[in-house]
Parts: sequence; structure tokens; C-alpha cells
Amino acid sequence: MASSAATSAVQNSASQNSASQTSTSRKTIADIAPPLVVGVLVIAGWEAFCRGFAIPSYLFPAPSQIATVFVSDAPALMKALWVTLRVTLIALTLAVVIGSAVAFLFVQSR
Repeated sequence: MASSAATSAVQNSASQNSASQTSTSRKTIADIAPPLVVGVLVIAGWEAFCRGFAIPSYLFPAPSQIATVFVSDAPALMKALWVTLRVTLIALTLAVVIGSAVAFLFVQSR
């Protein structure tokens, strides 16, 4: 009798875990779907606007033009990205070092 009660308790717990996981996956889909749909609609509208009004690409490029240039100029863009990241990291390092030195001087001035 005790083993059948334990078995039913395990089965009940397993079914609750399964229901909980299904609820969680539905909640995740419900959380992700609306912003994803809005994002797709915004990009589609942007593309339609650029094509429909024949906007010059130097003023307001269409998403398809941006993607094409990103793929075709990837090596040059990656080189520029590395230069930018290097300058940013150097500036961050200098800011931390100089800021720490100034903070240390303020603490010592008491």
C-alpha cells in the first residue's frame, strides 16, 4: 500500500513538473513573440518606405542595402571595429587608473 502511494506521489510530481515546463515555455513564447513581430514589422516598413519613396541610400539606406554592404565590406568593417575597440579599451583603462589615483589622493588629503 505504501509503495503504491509513493508511486502515485512520484507520478503526480512528474505530471506537475511537466505542466510547469509547458507553462514556462508558453510564457516564454508569449514574452518573445510580440517584440519580435513588432521588430519584423518595423524593418519591413522601413524597407517599404525606402523603396516606395525612392529614398537615396546616402540619406536613409534600406535594411537590405545595409546587410549587403555589411557582407561585402566585412573585412574592412572588422578592421575598423578592432581599432575602435582598442581605443575604447585604452580610454577605459586610463579612466580607471586616473580616477583611482584621484580618489586615492582625495582620501589621503583628510
